[in-house]
Amino acid sequence: MMRHLTPIALTLPFLLLAACGGKPMVSPEQSYTVSSEVVGLSHKTIERDLAGVIRGEMEALVAPEIAGRLQDIYVEVGEEVRKGQALARIEGTSYWLSSEAAKGQFEAAKLQLRQAEDNYNRYEPLHDTGSISAAQWENISNAYEAAQINYDTLQAGYYRAADTASETTIRAPIAGVVAVRNFDIGSMVGPSYQVFEIVKTNPMKVSIGVNEEDIGTVIPASEVQVTVDAYPDEVFKGTVYSIGIKADSRTHAFPVEVRLENDDGRLKSGMVAHVRLPIKDLGEVLTIPINAAVKIQAVDYVFVVQEVVEDTATTDEDGNPGPPEKTTRLRVQRRAVTLGPETDHRVVVVEGLEAGEEIVTEGQQFLEDGSLVTIPNRESDAQTAGEDGQ
Repeated sequence: MMRHLTPIALTLPFLLLAACGGKPMVSPEQSYTVSSEVVGLSHKTIERDLAGVIRGEMEALVAPEIAGRLQDIYVEVGEEVRKGQALARIEGTSYWLSSEAAKGQFEAAKLQLRQAEDNYNRYEPLHDTGSISAAQWENISNAYEAAQINYDTLQAGYYRAADTASETTIRAPIAGVVAVRNFDIGSMVGPSYQVFEIVKTNPMKVSIGVNEEDIGTVIPASEVQVTVDAYPDEVFKGTVYSIGIKADSRTHAFPVEVRLENDDGRLKSGMVAHVRLPIKDLGEVLTIPINAAVKIQAVDYVFVVQEVVEDTATTDEDGNPGPPEKTTRLRVQRRAVTLGPETDHRVVVVEGLEAGEEIVTEGQQFLEDGSLVTIPNRESDAQTAGEDGQ
């Protein structure tokens, strides 16, 4: 019967038949090529990357106070306007006629009041001396009072009609830029019709939602970094200027507003922005790349690179064993670590590592405790990695 070799027998790493002469020889130990980093202390802050939409610091939806047909439009989208500037005019003949009619009634009431007042003043001395009857004086007094009431009523009506006639001109409630115009000349509009939208474009603001765990550590007036999808290679500086005191009922996040200067006008209302909001200052801490640690049975490990001096077998010209030589080799030690919070694509090491130690950052998935490793360009790579870690 043929005898089968077990997988263990087939894969023994230390004994192989030599290619020539059939002499046994020691199999070279496998070395794994990895990347490494010398870890060091650096000042870190926990930040949150929160998205929001850029808006003008002030945005006004402009609708007319009265209904009517648009007769004139004085501004276009993108045009800067000042507060109170005329934007458009509604055809107002009927409102003007109503105002003139109310004015005529008011003038008539003014004349009637003057006559009633003169009559009252003329008969008052006669009433005081008893020269006229009580009934006559009551009629005179009542006429004067009625004229005063009529005057006041028609005066209010005239002022209201005149004010309505003046509202045929639609004016800008704030200074800014015309962002939207929804109607053209000839369109019927009214108080429920948004004709224009005016946006104050400098400064701009971004509203973000901060969760309950973080809202207590947001610092008013703190500076933040903002990136905008429209300008992916640029970083804008913002300032926290408003921290909400009530969470949104749907998202349970607290509103925080960040102000952005926009002197050049490049930031537009509606752009998507990403805010790097500082939450907690960690001080000087030791950090490693997030992917440098491997988790085995709920424990986090890193592989620490160590230089080990070992005896290396030698042979003479005839292939006979020679005296061993001392060789410095790189081996890894698997070490348990305690990790803390993540910050800026790195993770804080609370326990298990010291500054200046070198760890494997790529290729660690193939390693075991004591594995032999090769690190290409180790000195330059380690130096660069150490600088990055700081």
